[in-house]
Amino acid sequence: MIFVLGSCLYEIMFKNGLPEWSGPGGSAFNASVSLARSGNPVHLITELANDTLSHHITDFLEQNKIIYDELRYEGNTRLSLAFLNDSGDALYTFYPGQPENAPEFNLPEINRQDVALFGSLYSLQERNRQNVDAFIAKVREAGAFLVYDPNFRKIAEVPLFKNRIQRIINQVNLVRASDDDMFGIAGAQTGDEAYKFVSEAGCPNLIYTRNSGDVDLFTPDCRRTYPVKQVAVVSTIGAGDAFNAGLISFICQNRKNEQNFEFWDKAIERALIFAADVCGSHENYIRLPV
Repeated sequence: MIFVLGSCLYEIMFKNGLPEWSGPGGSAFNASVSLARSGNPVHLITELANDTLSHHITDFLEQNKIIYDELRYEGNTRLSLAFLNDSGDALYTFYPGQPENAPEFNLPEINRQDVALFGSLYSLQERNRQNVDAFIAKVREAGAFLVYDPNFRKIAEVPLFKNRIQRIINQVNLVRASDDDMFGIAGAQTGDEAYKFVSEAGCPNLIYTRNSGDVDLFTPDCRRTYPVKQVAVVSTIGAGDAFNAGLISFICQNRKNEQNFEFWDKAIERALIFAADVCGSHENYIRLPV
């Protein structure tokens, strides 16, 4: 089983001032859908509103065979407006909907062979700290493989969150972070500088991405750079989440194997295929198999 912790939202994508696509989204949601569409059992741990958009989200989860809990709050679903430029990159505006206090999650049973993913601003907000810490503790106690994607771009908020991010990194098996993430968190301008920060914080493994640029792998035993094939981009929204899904899909299916060069080569190859697929469509997740 793959467990994903995070928030759900509803996204409206604009280009040239006009709406071009809308649908359920959010980093955790996007990764969950890509994982499920590639044939993996997925359990999304999230909060849901009690409005019309929330019921659309749960219908979508069920259509994609994603397990979720009926943990609902009185309020509206969070909205995201994404404004695409000519390169397919987005500028976001978010409209909050969740209540000030988070409900206590009833976490599912987690086993050693499982893989778990979490991150983004959701993992740093004070309202979510108790649930996130309980999730981390349960995954670690089970001996499952824990992946953290900080998805952190708000440089002005570094003083508030840097120590929290370091404590999280100390408890995970793998960090998958972009160059923007690591510059925002640590001022890192290269993969080597990013890995120095991550390894000193206590995590041995980093996969460092650069939008459409090369991907760097750093582990105690492996250092490698992977070129990224150029593709025709419709939208980059969800590409990082799809990368995570491809990566975690391979890790979950091959955890019994030694994590050597061959292991990581195949994992990152799958991650890049997933990310390229998302870049070629308006959806935030890989397309359904034909």
